[in-house]
Parts: sequence; C-alpha cells; structure tokens
Amino acid sequence: MCDLLVLDDDSLVRTTLAEALREQGLVVVEAAAEAEALAYLREQEPPRILVTDLDLGTRRNGFVVAAMARMLLPELCVIYITGRPEAVGLRELDHREALLMKPFLPSVLVAETRRLMGAPRPDAPTVG
Repeated sequence: MCDLLVLDDDSLVRTTLAEALREQGLVVVEAAAEAEALAYLREQEPPRILVTDLDLGTRRNGFVVAAMARMLLPELCVIYITGRPEAVGLRELDHREALLMKPFLPSVLVAETRRLMGAPRPDAPTVG
C-alpha cells in the first residue's frame, strides 16, 4: 500500500522529500509530472496523501492537479508546497489539506503527514 504520492517537477526536491518520508517507514511513490501522478492515481492502489508543489512548470498548478485527484479519490489528503506565497492567494484549506512554505525542514513535512494520517475522516463515527 502506498502512503504518499510526491509530485514535483524538480527532481532534487522530489527525491529529498521522498527520502525523508521513507526514512520514517512510509511507502512513497514519486511523480515528476501531473500526467504521471494522475495516471498512478487512476491505475494503482491509491495513496493516503498527495504531496504536490504548486508550481509544476505547466499550465496547471498543484491546486488544479489536487482537485482532479480528488475527483478520483474524494477522501485524498493533500499537502501543498511552494516557495512563492503569492501562488496561494486567499485560498482556504480544509481539514484534509496542509500548506508548507519553502524552505522547510523535512521534519515539518513528516509532522504534517502524521497529522493528516491521524486526522479523523469526516464520515467516521465519534466516540463519546
């Protein structure tokens, strides 16, 4: 089972993030382009979390790719990463999303991943 799909057009960033997550025992698949990521989501066992850069070097940004991914997998959690604060605008994130501003320590990504993996699903029964 895949825990995370890391999408970034920068191979150094993608590999660094993936390795930091793998060191924590997580199963990570890497994608260099949106088409590769979306094909994986359609054809393979779905990951729990998509990590995507906002600037993918194409017409579509990470928000658009995440929206397309959620059409396939509505419960998918998403961690957006960017080095350009202006790319975020006034977009509000829901409880299944996180935003990390570059530069950040790999430990911050690991912490957000753990938080999202532990977050209760909206359809889960509450105890109490």
